Amino acid sequence: EVKGVPRCYAYECNQIGPELNFPTHISAINMQAFALCHNLETLYLHSGIEEIHMFAFHGCGALETIYVDNPNCTCQSNVFTNCASLTNIYYKGSKKQFDRNFKSSLPSIPKQDITVECTDETFVISSSII
Repeated sequence: EVKGVPRCYAYECNQIGPELNFPTHISAINMQAFALCHNLETLYLHSGIEEIHMFAFHGCGALETIYVDNPNCTCQSNVFTNCASLTNIYYKGSKKQFDRNFKSSLPSIPKQDITVECTDETFVISSSII
């Protein structure tokens, strides 16, 4: 039984989207699994997803919204780089959990502001370097 999405599984696949919701038996998303999927707009990461590897969603330019149900899901760095349309993250955990487990997956200075809604706080990751 496959527990994770294989590396480069749908690399440059324009048939993924506008929404992606994983089956419950998936617990990991490997490196570049969905990189450059240009039609992906909304991503649902269910509570059973435990880890997401580098560049898994790199370059998904239409990705606007991410829902994260597992606050203990760990993300490697650069999971969501070059996702220029990303503006909203709904995170079912505290800001402290977000900072520890998910923040490194995002670019340090995104293309535009990203609003993050946690269970205890809503804040903005600014696109400004000032």
